[in-house]
Amino acid sequence: MEIEEKIISLETKIAYLENFIADLNQVVIDQERMIKALSLETETIKKEIEEKKEKLPEGEKPPHY
Repeated sequence: MEIEEKIISLETKIAYLENFIADLNQVVIDQERMIKALSLETETIKKEIEEKKEKLPEGEKPPHY
């Protein structure tokens, strides 16, 4: 294999790797957005549960007990 062919082969591999890294980076960005959204939703649900617990009369159990 000539030096030029080796260089072309390496450049090709680098191009594929750069594309692969860009794709992985996009996946990470999408996952970060999803995690933030789920965290916000979880916090909202926790607050709602706490508010409903506070509204229960003292010592009274919820209907599902």
